[in-house]
Amino acid sequence: MNKKEQKCIELAIELKLRIARKELQDLQQKKYESPLKGIIDGIVLDENWKTKIKQILFLPMAFILILFLAILLPFHYVSDILEKRKDIEKARKKITSIKESNISKPPEIKNIHELWLSQKMYETDYPFSERKLLLENWINILYGENSCKSLMLDSKIASIQKSFSDANKPFFDRKEGAPHFSFKCPIDCVIDDIAKQLPAYE
Repeated sequence: MNKKEQKCIELAIELKLRIARKELQDLQQKKYESPLKGIIDGIVLDENWKTKIKQILFLPMAFILILFLAILLPFHYVSDILEKRKDIEKARKKITSIKESNISKPPEIKNIHELWLSQKMYETDYPFSERKLLLENWINILYGENSCKSLMLDSKIASIQKSFSDANKPFFDRKEGAPHFSFKCPIDCVIDDIAKQLPAYE
């Protein structure tokens, strides 16, 4: 593995760790929400007297349901705590796995498509802006500063996004029988494109 590849992999790992740590933090800060929350406060009698009578007649059943939920509340709480611990442990293992991926082997074929693929950056849930910035940094590291400008990366991405939007315009305009197309992320599309333009990196 050369220094350029190592730097690219390190940036990818930093991104993965940043997102994974945020997910862990959100799980740790997640508070228990009672199924009873807002039920009683949500009972509002209608101004129409006929509807109000129906609501009043229904109130005993509503209070029985609330009582039943209150009895089950401790079990729900324990179940929620156990599920939260399970999710936190899973998130911690994910962070450990990402850290260990630093020793992953670089691709044999030296192009940006294969390197992106080796780091499992295709079709991920990472934010678009984060992946775009990562790609820009990779291009400049592997092929020199300002390489993104010469490749007109922003223009390529905008063009792909427009083509996707145009393809689905009839559907969103509610034209009868118009199909809805699902596309992969423009970032992944543009990598496929620029990999054909750029030579193998050294």
